[in-house]
Amino acid sequence: MNKSSLNIFNISVFLKTQIFLLPVLFLFYLDNGLNTSDYFLFQGIIVLINVFLQIPIGLISNYISRKKLIIVSYLIYMGRIFLWIFFKGYIVVLLGEIFYAVSKSIFDAVEAPYIYQVLKNENKESNMLKSYSSLNVALCLGTGVASILGVVLYKYCGVKILLLTEFLIINIAVVLTKFIPRTEVN
Repeated sequence: MNKSSLNIFNISVFLKTQIFLLPVLFLFYLDNGLNTSDYFLFQGIIVLINVFLQIPIGLISNYISRKKLIIVSYLIYMGRIFLWIFFKGYIVVLLGEIFYAVSKSIFDAVEAPYIYQVLKNENKESNMLKSYSSLNVALCLGTGVASILGVVLYKYCGVKILLLTEFLIINIAVVLTKFIPRTEVN
């Protein structure tokens, strides 16, 4: 592994966290005929799905390449955006949030083990803290940038352009995952 392989992973993560809808998600719910109760109910469902899937996904990652699971996570997230670009309504929003929860669960369960395995393959496990910190910077920076850009896109371009832009960016993130190192299945 060279240093740039984890840098590419961090760039893909930064792009994946360009969730422009995040700062205006409640407005998106209202636009789809949902209400405040629906918003909080769906956010609770996301948390529960995330909690309940962590252990099974962690176990699955012992048999399926973590790189493949990262790609699956990104693709499921793309499904959410696709749904929301072309369809509206209560069920569509709920399905999109379930897709998000599953995507997040997969990514959360494999991100640290993936980094560790990449470092272990190169006998650089001592770089784990630094590498994981870099990942967290990419996650936080991506979310921060998306929060600002999301408001601007929503205000000046509308939700369709916002979602199309998000879809394009997650596609770039998926392409970048082709260049991250594959790790051995345990």
